[in-house]
Amino acid sequence: MFSELLGSWVPRAVIEEVKQLLPSKPKYLDLGCGDGDLTSKIAEIIEASEVFGIDNDEKALVKASKRGIVMFKCDLDKHSLPFSDDSFDLITAFEVIEHLANPRNILRESLRILRSGGLLIIETPNAIGCASRFISDQLKLMAISGSTSLKDLLAEAREARGFNPQSLRIELIDIGFRILKIYGVPHVPQGLPSTLVALEEIREHEISTAPHIVAIAKKP
Repeated sequence: MFSELLGSWVPRAVIEEVKQLLPSKPKYLDLGCGDGDLTSKIAEIIEASEVFGIDNDEKALVKASKRGIVMFKCDLDKHSLPFSDDSFDLITAFEVIEHLANPRNILRESLRILRSGGLLIIETPNAIGCASRFISDQLKLMAISGSTSLKDLLAEAREARGFNPQSLRIELIDIGFRILKIYGVPHVPQGLPSTLVALEEIREHEISTAPHIVAIAKKP
């Protein structure tokens, strides 16, 4: 399946697929929504009736609010989400869980505030696919800066200790979700004007080196 990317490695085809599983005019929450640009695109595709966002950055809260998103400030590592049980039809988290020390917190909270049959979409770098890219990027930074020590430049490499398709599958199932699909998303080849990418469905027990993964999970 080929798809354009909406941003943050989120394929339009995945959102359109999810739309078919949602009720009419769904209630939508985006975790770590930043300035709300991607949130607004997805809300338009699914024809959301209400759109909410969570972020911990003050500037992001202001920018997203200007797009009509109802924003809340929250530390996703530590805090409960400020919503009642069974509140949402769709929750998304793009490029979020790999940055959290305690990703299980938002997964448990997402299960709590989703309605029965509600959907969660997680997009994150694939730990199997991104480790070599991370090391390559750091070596390039060394060459540019003239540093002689890789240790001097290594930021906390949470992506390299993050999730792969099967560890994410296991984590979501352990929390209480049912996995509908997991896709591998490739990088767009440099020099090509098209933003179309070929999505790879990753089934149970399969390994993928795609640099990004997108999981669609359902609350029973």
